[in-house]
Amino acid sequence: MTKVDFYVQTGQDAKQRWTLACKLAEKAYRLGLKVHIRTLSGEQQTMDDLLWTFRQGSFIPHTRTDAPADERAEVPILIGQEFGEGADLLLNLAPDLPPDMSPYPRLAELVNDDPSTLMAGREKFRHYKGLGLEIETHKLGE
Repeated sequence: MTKVDFYVQTGQDAKQRWTLACKLAEKAYRLGLKVHIRTLSGEQQTMDDLLWTFRQGSFIPHTRTDAPADERAEVPILIGQEFGEGADLLLNLAPDLPPDMSPYPRLAELVNDDPSTLMAGREKFRHYKGLGLEIETHKLGE
């Protein structure tokens, strides 16, 4: 059963959520985990660029889910709306629920004080709770 972590940040800056996703992806990569960062299709390039630049000297091997299959095969971090196979962690930056959480042992929802993000986060929380999933909330920046 999927374990869900909500990371709740203060502030309304979208880049703040994206940077947190980079930090969580980097931590997971260092632990040897495979990660799928779920974004809207128009946001893939933004996350791709940010993974190269969010921290000086950081290297996180990644590619997009729309890359050729042979390119995606051995890369530990995938970015995109389509699902990557065999990932240990799903970082959901998309405003909607993932269509299928069952392939992922862990799911992270990144929420901040932006009204639309906060409302979507609350709806997701209720949905996951209704499914009986184990949920943990991490309040950041307080």
